[in-house]
Amino acid sequence: MELCFRGVAESLTRTDTEMCVLNEFIGLFLDIRTVKAITWQKADMRGVSAGAAGLAASTMVVWVHGMNFTHGPQLNREFGCPFALAVMVLMSGLLCRDFRRTAGDDHAAAEG
Repeated sequence: MELCFRGVAESLTRTDTEMCVLNEFIGLFLDIRTVKAITWQKADMRGVSAGAAGLAASTMVVWVHGMNFTHGPQLNREFGCPFALAVMVLMSGLLCRDFRRTAGDDHAAAEG
């Protein structure tokens, strides 16, 4: 009878060890997935912030040029409105380029 229980005890010990290893493996896997999800959320948030900054720059130019329709800076010049549009596009493009560059650096650092 004691021999029978010794076999059960060994089997129980082996099973307990296997379960502990599997539990640690699952815990590590879930930790990795959580870190990846947080990284993805940060990247999404940076993209949204970059888009908002681009729109804010254009909005600022429109706000300055549209405050006074009688004495607006673009009204006295032949290319005033196209110049204001070019400034908006240039500001948004530069912001987009800079945000993409920093996002690429962050992405490379996260993978490395």
